[in-house]
Amino acid sequence: MKCRHVLLLTAAICAFAVRSPAAEFTIDADFPGGNLLVDGIEGDVVRVRQDRRDTPRFWFHWSFRVRGAAGRSLTFQFQDGRVFGAEGPAVRVNDEPWRWLGRKGLDGDAFRFAFPADAREVRFSFAIPYVEDDLRRFLAARQHPNLRVETLARSEQGRPVELLRCGAPSAPGRPEVLLVCRHHACESSASFVAEGLIEAVLADDALGRSLRDSIAFLYIPFMDKDGVEAGDQGKARAPHDHWLDYGDNSRYATVRALKSRYTAGQRCDLALDIHSPYLDDDRVFFALGSDVRIAAGADRLARSLQLVRTGELRYDVADNLSFGSGWNRREEYGELRNFVDWAEQLPGLHAAATLEVPYASVRGVAITPANLRMLGRDLALAIDHCFRPADVQRRGEFVPSPVAGEIHRADLERSP
Repeated sequence: MKCRHVLLLTAAICAFAVRSPAAEFTIDADFPGGNLLVDGIEGDVVRVRQDRRDTPRFWFHWSFRVRGAAGRSLTFQFQDGRVFGAEGPAVRVNDEPWRWLGRKGLDGDAFRFAFPADAREVRFSFAIPYVEDDLRRFLAARQHPNLRVETLARSEQGRPVELLRCGAPSAPGRPEVLLVCRHHACESSASFVAEGLIEAVLADDALGRSLRDSIAFLYIPFMDKDGVEAGDQGKARAPHDHWLDYGDNSRYATVRALKSRYTAGQRCDLALDIHSPYLDDDRVFFALGSDVRIAAGADRLARSLQLVRTGELRYDVADNLSFGSGWNRREEYGELRNFVDWAEQLPGLHAAATLEVPYASVRGVAITPANLRMLGRDLALAIDHCFRPADVQRRGEFVPSPVAGEIHRADLERSP
């Protein structure tokens, strides 16, 4: 009977709230991005685990909500592996900003939380979430004539998948940047970095004006829109995830639509895909592709980012992952093709890479939406630094921009 009770609790969290035996508080994941299974509640201890759904391998994504626990202290004991990053769980009390609990409150695979007396609703998450509602708030606050929102495709579940255009209008000879996020639904840091980049393009300052005059940007916020909204981890879903869907017979609507757009002749000079590495990797780094020329273009962009960075999140070009190193090997994926594999084949492309941005901290500095956006602004400055349209068209290489100051090609070559 006890086993049956646990199974009922585990299934219930997907559809409605699980209430404690004393009916004093409820736990649920019934909101955009929610993910949790509850195995049991015994007094002040709640036994939980992440919902892997269609992913056969271990991963660590979870996000849930507790209501009716004001003034109590509860322990949440995770049952399925190591699920905390360098800063412990992220928490939001009522409508306050998200913050990190830190690791001091951890006890192995459990954490304890004292609910404030005025806590109506408390959200907990492996990382600071970012879903469609966050994108809508971002767009509502930035009514700009240079920003246009289109629809790339409809997802498998019928959701519109946004495509944003900003910067200079597309024109012959003008470089274009393709920026994509959330091939893996749980990797929310990417979205804040992209916000910072778009903010920089729209800003009324020298950098913004330079970008709007010279470079066209195309940004897809959610390649796995259904996964983001459902709270899937997305990475390694069966039979393969969105990132590995760039072979001849793509199964996902967003990937098919993106490929079709570029098959039809859309220009692309730089293709950048933002991800997050494993839960305890605290480096910002670029993973480079197999094409030596394209990888060299991405390396120049990376060196520019190191030189122009002003934000507190450290980046060191020595941390980059070249093709053939670590997980960045053909053997890891067999016959499947990832985003960079596909982008390298685009006519006229000069650089493509995966930019990995951690979930929780960078070299001991806790991640926040603000410093992730600053990293995005630094990335925009690096892009402006590297591109000049006439030179890109003529020589197929990056050159310094006046906005970045007097940093010359020789400096880039000497940078460690």
